[in-house]
Parts: sequence; structure tokens; C-alpha cells
Amino acid sequence: MKAFTTIGTLVWIAATTLGCSATPPPNWAQGGAPVTLGHASWERDDEVIELNPDGTITEDGDVLFQIDQVGRVYYEDGDPIAILLPDGHLVGEDATGMGEVGPMSAAFPGAAFAWLSLNPQGHVIRYDRDGGEYYDGTWKGCDGPMIRTCTLVTHVVAMREWERRPRVGVGVGVMVPLN
Repeated sequence: MKAFTTIGTLVWIAATTLGCSATPPPNWAQGGAPVTLGHASWERDDEVIELNPDGTITEDGDVLFQIDQVGRVYYEDGDPIAILLPDGHLVGEDATGMGEVGPMSAAFPGAAFAWLSLNPQGHVIRYDRDGGEYYDGTWKGCDGPMIRTCTLVTHVVAMREWERRPRVGVGVGVMVPLN
């Protein structure tokens, strides 16, 4: 009976683990919107983010992620991050909305306005909640059809940074003297 319980427990753990794994974005197998690959670089402050002709995106030489010609964005090991659909929706695992990516601007999921844009000179302009603008470096090599690819890379990099930003909250605590 104990062997059955142990085996049953292992089967339950395996089923639960498999049931909780993320599903790839929709249309992952067939791909999404076509994007143009080539060499371009985004210089911001003291860092350089490069788009390489093979779709590898690096920051100061370290691989961040990769993209392919059908809009798939994935980790170096091939695990999916997101896919750019033909209508401009960027969708992550478990069909999670990751915003909109147009030819020269990108927006948060559900947002009415862009949070970043690239102007024709390659300058990245970011917008805060109040509509204020600030400069976030310059892309070189993002001409013609490459501009949408650079917008996609900018959005994915900026989303990763936004997700990693420190969260500040207000808490109430009680101090008790230790004497």
C-alpha cells in the first residue's frame, strides 16, 4: 500500500507540474508577422544593444534574446518569450498580452497611447504616464523595413526593464523596543 501511495504521489506531482507549464504563444509553430533582420545598434548611455543579422540581440556582447524573420522572440535556448502577430499584438506564453508594436511606436497592453517611439533619425523617445518625453538613446541601421524590427527589440528590452524595476510600496509597522 505504501508503494502505491508513493507512486500515486509521484504521478500527481508529475501531472501537476505538466499542467502548470506555460503554453507557447498562439501561432508559435507557424510564426507571426514578418520582420526584417540585419545589423543595427542602439546606443544608450554606457551600453550598446545590437541586433545581428542572425536575429541575436546582445547587450554589451551578452545575448539577451533572439528573434526570427516570422516575429518569434525567444531565449537563447529556444524557449518562447513572445510572438509578434500580423495585427501588431505582441503575445507571450499562455496568450498573455505584451502590448502593441507598430512600425515606429509601441504601447503597453491595453494602453491607449504609445510608451515609446522611434523617430526617423533613430532616436528612441519614451513617454511617462503624464505625457512627458525623454530621450533613451539612438538606433543606427534602422532604415526602411528594419525600423519595425528595431521597434520590436526596443519594446521587448524596455518591457524587461520595466518588469525588473523596483516596486515601492507603503507599509505600516510597529516597532517594539528590545530591552
